[in-house]
Amino acid sequence: GDYYCAYPELRVSGGRGARISWDWAECLVGPDGRKRDRAAFEGLDMPKPFGDVFLPDGRPGARFTTPWWRCGRWVRIRVETADEPLAVDSAALVETRQDLRLEARFESDDPSLAAIQKPCERVLQMCMHEMFFDCPYYEQQMYPGDSRVQYLVSGLFDREDRMVRNALSLYDADRRENGAIAMNCPTRGTQESFPFTCCEAMTFGDYAWNRANRDWLFARMPGLNHTLLGFDAYLRPDGLLGATPGWNFVDWVAGWNGGVPPDGDGPRPNCEINLQCLHAFLSAAIAEEALGETHLAAHWRARADALRAAIRGAFWCPEKALFASDSAHTAFSQHSQALALLADVLPPSEARRCFAALVAGSAGRAPADVSGPNGDSKSAPAAPPPGGTPALARGSIYFRHYIFATYFKFRRPDLFFSGLDLWRDCLDWHCSTVPEIPDPDSRSDCHGWGSHPLWHLHAGVAGVRSAAPFYGRVLVDPQPGHLRRIVSSTPTPRGDVELDLRFDGEGGVSGSVALPPGLPGDFRWNGVSIPLAPGKNAISR
Repeated sequence: GDYYCAYPELRVSGGRGARISWDWAECLVGPDGRKRDRAAFEGLDMPKPFGDVFLPDGRPGARFTTPWWRCGRWVRIRVETADEPLAVDSAALVETRQDLRLEARFESDDPSLAAIQKPCERVLQMCMHEMFFDCPYYEQQMYPGDSRVQYLVSGLFDREDRMVRNALSLYDADRRENGAIAMNCPTRGTQESFPFTCCEAMTFGDYAWNRANRDWLFARMPGLNHTLLGFDAYLRPDGLLGATPGWNFVDWVAGWNGGVPPDGDGPRPNCEINLQCLHAFLSAAIAEEALGETHLAAHWRARADALRAAIRGAFWCPEKALFASDSAHTAFSQHSQALALLADVLPPSEARRCFAALVAGSAGRAPADVSGPNGDSKSAPAAPPPGGTPALARGSIYFRHYIFATYFKFRRPDLFFSGLDLWRDCLDWHCSTVPEIPDPDSRSDCHGWGSHPLWHLHAGVAGVRSAAPFYGRVLVDPQPGHLRRIVSSTPTPRGDVELDLRFDGEGGVSGSVALPPGLPGDFRWNGVSIPLAPGKNAISR
């Protein structure tokens, strides 16, 4: 009925010479080895499971467990007796994880949003243990790209940031001589990834605005500057990054080689990787400004400005209003458009053209999204985008975090709601957690990066966002789309921000916004801002 991380516990009596195997699996599979509806079992079998073997020695009340926990949604217990009878006294699961539940609340008149929140909550719970995990069934490690998303969402579970600080401290301790962060940490092996090093750097700006421990962040800044200065080793004379080390993974995209975008593994520059470097520079500037280090902030803003200009010159295709992934302008993706628009690479008028091309090039469902939980066909892909706009390589579950942020930046919540199709597919498959990539081809059924719709419901739809360093002020800027009612409670380091708002569908809003003591803010609606004081504020616009 649900996904668990737990220690198996078996109590038996007698049965000397018996053999008991306890196997675990995230899902069951059909005769073809492919995943099916996660709640079904008739005619299905365990995929290659993993588990443990217990060997009773005849004692009464013998207790068996394991030195490390297991996980999944299905278990199979096989008992093979010898000459002596065996009594299975009990079989139990002792659950283990961080004891955190979703403190945030988001309710609306669209019941499908409540259903989507459930697997998003459970998937992050299953990926929070002594540190954040990418997934519990496979690596059980932190990856900076995954954990950046998890940091944001975890603030909705617990306003204390101990897990975030622990994770960033582990990355800080792992920093190499050249400033690089391992792609997965901690690990006994070595795997490098320049884009994921950029993702670790991006978390500093996030922390400076969404958390409140100024002194702790200040102590981490030498490591961040060490990392960014190390990027100079890969700069070309034209100001762009050329060949960068390690696995240059950006996203699991059909047609990309191992998640690496075009030109991402060679001497020629790639747009997505350069854009992630740009975001790392901007994050450093935001964090340094928050800490009052204006000279360092100015340095990183200057580096960001120079890289913006180089990216625009090399990858911007004005005739298509799109950024190409490669310098030959033959490949285009949602990723490069979203990253460029979030980093303000273009002036406003050109940015609006680029966003329109992003929307046009993203029309319809991607081919990988169209099979149902029993192998049946769902909606077919849409026709090619109109007006000669190239079809864009699609962002998968992970990268939709950045695409959703772009939709809200351009005030298109309708695109966010329609973009939840992959999470609605999870419900169709009766998943209790969110998989690594869209079904039916996902390796992992429980991947923490898929929790980010929770963040966007609060920061985008309800519009509750930090408006000053270390959450010194809040902005409430709702984008309800088709919703007519939002009742929400969003945790912040200063306390909960509570909304009870009604929208009339014709541009009007009424209700209340309650702010915690010591947290002032602003309410924005139709381009007009009104100040909010701590306590309950009546809204009528």
